[in-house]
Amino acid sequence: MAYLNPDHDGTIDWREARRAAVRLFHKLDPDRDGTLDMNEVRGRVGILSFARFNPDRDGTLDKHEWLALVKHRFHRANPDKDGTIDCRELQSLAGRKLLRVLM
Repeated sequence: MAYLNPDHDGTIDWREARRAAVRLFHKLDPDRDGTLDMNEVRGRVGILSFARFNPDRDGTLDKHEWLALVKHRFHRANPDKDGTIDCRELQSLAGRKLLRVLM
């Protein structure tokens, strides 16, 4: 949690999640083409989610599309809608799916 929560307040807010998602985007993009294809996100994003957040159907997620997917997962993992994800929320199915696109 410390990696995702640099201010050590015990929760992850959208700013922290976005920062982690951008770092992971660059890590998963070894060819540095600015997009992620299905092979680059294997094990993190399923085919249906990939298709849903790839509206231009070009077979890749650019950074904008990637962050839209992450934001969707962030909101799903935050059922109390307080704008932060705590340890309990991270342990839910939605929280674990969020972690796959942050780390």
